[in-house]
Amino acid sequence: MICNVLQRGIQFLTTPVYTRILSTEEYGFYSVFLTWCNITVIIATLSLPNTPYYNGMLKFKDDGYVYTSSLQLMGNLATFVLAVLFTAIYPVIGAAIGLPYKLSILMFVVAFFNPAFLFWSYQQRLKYKYKALIIATLINSLLMPIIGIFLVISVGCGYEGLIYGYVISILAVGGFFYIKNLYRGRCKVKKEYCSYALKISVPLIPHYLSQIMLGQSDRVMINYYCGAGDAGIYSLAYQISLVMTILTTGINNALTPWFYRTFEKRGYSRIKQTINILTIIVAALSGIAMLVAPEIICLLGTKEYLKAVWIIPPVIFATCYAFAYGLWGTVLFCFEKSKQIASASIFGAVVNIILNALLIPKVGFIVAAYTTVVGYIAISICIYNFSIRACKKNTVDFNDIYDLHMFRIVFIGLAIVSLFCLLLYKQKSMVRYILLAIILVIVFIKRKTMASALKTITVKL
Repeated sequence: MICNVLQRGIQFLTTPVYTRILSTEEYGFYSVFLTWCNITVIIATLSLPNTPYYNGMLKFKDDGYVYTSSLQLMGNLATFVLAVLFTAIYPVIGAAIGLPYKLSILMFVVAFFNPAFLFWSYQQRLKYKYKALIIATLINSLLMPIIGIFLVISVGCGYEGLIYGYVISILAVGGFFYIKNLYRGRCKVKKEYCSYALKISVPLIPHYLSQIMLGQSDRVMINYYCGAGDAGIYSLAYQISLVMTILTTGINNALTPWFYRTFEKRGYSRIKQTINILTIIVAALSGIAMLVAPEIICLLGTKEYLKAVWIIPPVIFATCYAFAYGLWGTVLFCFEKSKQIASASIFGAVVNIILNALLIPKVGFIVAAYTTVVGYIAISICIYNFSIRACKKNTVDFNDIYDLHMFRIVFIGLAIVSLFCLLLYKQKSMVRYILLAIILVIVFIKRKTMASALKTITVKL
């Protein structure tokens, strides 16, 4: 989790630099590239560096290096084929993407090499070997802004410089682990491993795409309906929510291997207790981020970005909510119910996109934050029902693992804080500071309990 905080923290701290060396339009174009890149990586890699890899490394743990080699080479083949297809149809779809071909094709370079680093990092987490992972992650995180900012300021590449910096860092770090993984796996490909992974990964492609659609398609649609300037403002608000993404992603990365092993040993009470505390931690920090949003906007951006403050509460609420229902969905991953997860995510993404298409042209880009919340709520309803059914089918009581009453209390409280923040942003700051102090005092009083929960998921079982 600390590793992820450092990684995302570097990205967060470079945002004030980006917003000052680029115009809102250029920053918007850079954000749109990252969105398309994330979408491309999911499709081009067949979503192999995600849940299929975790499941397979536990199932084929005695032959993990060959399993890694098999998935890496299979993903490379898929990436190459898709890149060729993309090149052939680019004249038709290029205008819709909104990026020149020379930048668009770089997305496939990222898809080719970045999974190698992800495979290696998942190995380290499963083995609880974090030192090398932290070093490699920091090197990767530092290279991106250093190279990108140099190209923008010294070479005068504009937003393209940040894109080149992003790709070069992926090539350097991903390329090293690409060779390392193939060497350890002796460049072998086992049909059994590929078949197993594809059965899980292919149904999950819509799921991961839907997650991106919920989190990032807003920027693409805002760029289309309102222009790159508003997309840049919206992107800055999402950078603020990155504070919460840092935490939730870090906790999830640490929690997943622990959850799998504890669930396998039927340690349901331990899971429930730990998840309760982790959810309260995330909700408390979400409230803190909402309360200091105006100050963060002033720090990260210029006056052009002040409208972003109205986006932050719903976006942070959505991030926290996604963390919660993601915990419910983990049990579906344990039962390898990837189709149910995919269908839930697709439903939520469709709801979000339809609402955006209807409301953004009429209301403006700020409404996209609220449609995201609605999309996440739609997903959570589906995930809850699917998880209940899966648990019953496998003679497991869902309520033994998750405390739904606690979830309700936490998120009703967080919703109230969100509304208060929206009302208080135009008022004097003193009330916000008083609420902030109250939350900080509670966190301080409960610090040992929270630290204990975080320590639990780092203990190898």
